[in-house]
Amino acid sequence: MPYGLTAVYDKSVAIDDVEASINEHYSKWVYGKPTPTLKLWRIEPEKFVIQLSSHKSGPQVIYLPIATKSVVRQRPQ
Repeated sequence: MPYGLTAVYDKSVAIDDVEASINEHYSKWVYGKPTPTLKLWRIEPEKFVIQLSSHKSGPQVIYLPIATKSVVRQRPQ
């Protein structure tokens, strides 16, 4: 089962600096309508998403794999 990764930056790091760093590699995969406190990238070729959000403790980046198949669970009988 794939897992994600969360990176939490110190509050002295500007969210705009983190965004610029991500955009150096993934600007063409910006997803949705970014807001000042939430930005998303969906990197289809590499099968993962990035979420950048602003928190009082500092910027937070979450990397999550894109699911490639569904798992159907059956009820125990």
